Amino acid sequence: AIHYYQEAIAIDPSYSKAHFNLGSALHEIGKLEESAQSYQNSIIIDSDYPEAHNNLGNVFRELDSVSDAIISYKKAIDIKPEYIEALYSLAVTQQNIGNLESIKYFEKILSLKPNFAEVHNNLGVIFKGINEIDNAIHCYKNAIKINSEYAEAHNNLGNAFRDLGKLNEAINSFKTALKLKPDYP
Repeated sequence: AIHYYQEAIAIDPSYSKAHFNLGSALHEIGKLEESAQSYQNSIIIDSDYPEAHNNLGNVFRELDSVSDAIISYKKAIDIKPEYIEALYSLAVTQQNIGNLESIKYFEKILSLKPNFAEVHNNLGVIFKGINEIDNAIHCYKNAIKINSEYAEAHNNLGNAFRDLGKLNEAINSFKTALKLKPDYP
C-alpha cells in the first residue's frame, strides 16, 4: 500500500488523501516520524482536514509530544466540533496529564453519544482521583449499565466501594470483573 500511495503522490503531489493514506500506512507499521510528515503534508494541502489533524495528534501522542498532540486534536475539533474521535483523544490525553479540562471534553462526548461506556468509566476515574467518590460510583454504574461486561468498570467500581468501606459491594464488583476477565491483574 505504501508503494502505491507514494506512486499516487509522485503523479499528483497535491493529492491530500494520498498523503493522509500514506501517513496511516506508515503509522500502522510504526514509522512514526514518517507518518507525522505525511499527515503534515496532507494538512499543508488541505488545512481543513480534521482526520489528518486527529491522526497527526495520535502520532504526536505516541512520540510523547503531548503538547503537539493537544494542538492537533483541538485543530481537528475546531474544524469539526462534533468529531467524537478527536474529542475522545483530546480528553484522554488531557486526563493522562492530570488536566481536569478533560471533564468538559468527556461531557461534550456524552452530549453527542450518551452510551459511550468508556467515557463514563474515564469520568469515574477522574472523579475518584479528586475524591468525588459518589460521582465516580455513578459514572462506573452508568458504564456498566451500558456494557455489563466491562471488566475495568466493575474493577473501578470495586475500588470506589472499597474506599468508602463498603467491602461486600467491593468484593462483589471485583468478583464480577474477574469472572468477565479471569486474567485481569
